[in-house]
Amino acid sequence: MTLIETLIVITILGILAELLLPVFRNAREKARSAACQSNLKQLGTAFQMYLSDWDDQYPGAAPLNPEDMNPGWTRWGQWVYVPDKPPNNLPIDVTLGALYPYVKNEQVYLCPSAYYNRSKRLSYSMNLNLTFAWEGKIGDSSSTILLIDESKDLNDGWFSPGCPYGAPGTDMATVIHNSGSNYLFCDGHVKWVKPGSPLVDTCLQPGPFYP
Repeated sequence: MTLIETLIVITILGILAELLLPVFRNAREKARSAACQSNLKQLGTAFQMYLSDWDDQYPGAAPLNPEDMNPGWTRWGQWVYVPDKPPNNLPIDVTLGALYPYVKNEQVYLCPSAYYNRSKRLSYSMNLNLTFAWEGKIGDSSSTILLIDESKDLNDGWFSPGCPYGAPGTDMATVIHNSGSNYLFCDGHVKWVKPGSPLVDTCLQPGPFYP
């Protein structure tokens, strides 16, 4: 094989690699997204078990816990435990949360793609509007969001919908899963959704974040 032929082969291989690498990356991320969805489904099952044991009332969505906060908002009944260390409140201890006895696996709380949240020990956040809510008060459980796969700004285990979506200071779902996000709905199903979809419109009230 001559030098020119060798260079042609190398060039062709380089072009093929450029074409195939994005495909491989997307396939790998799709697998991680599926694992993330499995985590959310397991958490959804745990929520259903919790509701069964606690008279159909959701746990708290883990708001901040300064020591002088009203006892009704302290550690009992929160889905994950947030340390009393404002403003950082990290790392979060999922094993002390109300949901953990039904999960019994810390890894379920971590999205495989969310490397930026591993040190926080949590990737998902609960809808603040469902704090201690009664299941029977939810109008449409199949369209009401319970958990989001939150972005790297996660710091407290709860999600407060902001309008417009992405406004400064608002909580946001991560879009690491091939430009989309995974959401757990109150009826237990999980869906991959792109930002801007009416299924996850934070400006709608009543809407997907309001029971």
